[in-house]
Amino acid sequence: VSWISSRLYILPKYCTSSVFTYMQENEYCSQDGNHFCNLLGSFLCALQVMHVWWLYEMLLVAYKILTGVKSEDAARSYLDPKEMKGKKMEKSQ
Repeated sequence: VSWISSRLYILPKYCTSSVFTYMQENEYCSQDGNHFCNLLGSFLCALQVMHVWWLYEMLLVAYKILTGVKSEDAARSYLDPKEMKGKKMEKSQ
């Protein structure tokens, strides 16, 4: 729960928004042709997208485990879906 709140709420609300506010107010970042500040903002946005994707993947594996799939099989199907294609996953006992 702390990972979800820190990555999907605290990081964008406080860190990313403050960086974008600073970029607008800073004389150095507001100059035309200053690509460093734009690159920093792009990296922070990409990091946010990756956090959302990682949460989706973690929830997918958790769902598989909660529905009775062995944890090794759930992780294996995530890591190598071609290996598990065509095979029916066995439920844990």
